[in-house]
Amino acid sequence: MTLAKASGAPIIGFNVRPNAKAREIAERNGVALKYYDVIYDLLDDIRAGMAGELGPEYFETVVGRAEIKEIFPAGKKDKAAGLLVTDGYIKKGIHARVTRDDVIVSKTVIASLRRFKDDVAEVRAGLECGVVLEGTNDIKPGDMLEVFDVEERVRTL
Repeated sequence: MTLAKASGAPIIGFNVRPNAKAREIAERNGVALKYYDVIYDLLDDIRAGMAGELGPEYFETVVGRAEIKEIFPAGKKDKAAGLLVTDGYIKKGIHARVTRDDVIVSKTVIASLRRFKDDVAEVRAGLECGVVLEGTNDIKPGDMLEVFDVEERVRTL
């Protein structure tokens, strides 16, 4: 972290998410954290930057975190996750990431959001809710759910 701060360089992570302490230290030191799923995406970014062909850049803003407390059947194939929202908010249709021991298990979208059998648009910190995640059933009690907005920005030099 000290070297990244001194050189103005970002810290790059592959298929991982920082824990709360690492996020706080990076924020305090003004160090950017960049994440990639595969190394080829990083290489493509470097090549594009060197060639002056920068496309749009996508910024993720984490808006909420929740702990998966329980798993329930939802339909024939799907699973619903019972959550306790620990930070921010969760809303239907937003991007989400499931992490287990700070390693990304899956990237998905919140397909359904319920509170006491009622469909709701949003659930805030401190409350419990149930979600169905689009395209994934690899969830276990104790996993963390991180929800985020994605903003596209045109790059400039």
